[in-house]
Amino acid sequence: MERFDYPWVMQKLDKGSLKEFNRILLISNKIFKSEGIDNSHLKEIAKRISWKISKKEIDYYSDSFKEYLKNREKSKEDILKEQIIIRSKLNTNKALAVLFAPAKIRIMEKIFKHEALSNT
Repeated sequence: MERFDYPWVMQKLDKGSLKEFNRILLISNKIFKSEGIDNSHLKEIAKRISWKISKKEIDYYSDSFKEYLKNREKSKEDILKEQIIIRSKLNTNKALAVLFAPAKIRIMEKIFKHEALSNT
């Protein structure tokens, strides 16, 4: 998705790697175009490359890209949920600290966790 210096990359790659890199660029360009992602930098490069990519291959990589985006979004949601839980525990602990002494808070935690209470 980031811009890069294509002529510099071309100089660094051998023929086989350059062919593979160009193939990846063409597939990426098509996927970005279909997903509405800015592909202006790839569009210019793709004009210089004369190579046909099959629809089957584009569909395969497009599905993989969509799955990656879903997983990335799910990961962000999981992190957000975890942060909300941590924050709510912190807020609860602050509120309890205003109302109760630390020893009473520990006793209540044991009760809520269904742990055995000692005689002290």
